Amino acid sequence: MTSMGDGLTFNALPWLAATLTGNALLVSLVSFATRLQWQLFSLLFGVNIS
Repeated sequence: MTSMGDGLTFNALPWLAATLTGNALLVSLVSFATRLQWQLFSLLFGVNIS
């Protein structure tokens, strides 16, 4: 269930940014920001678990 919510959020936020602004740079920044937390936390937790 959580994975489905994450997938919807990853798709909905850039779509919302595109609807509100129409600026491709802002849409890409929103996409980057939503995925950045996963990249940072998975790296940190992976190092701690190992």
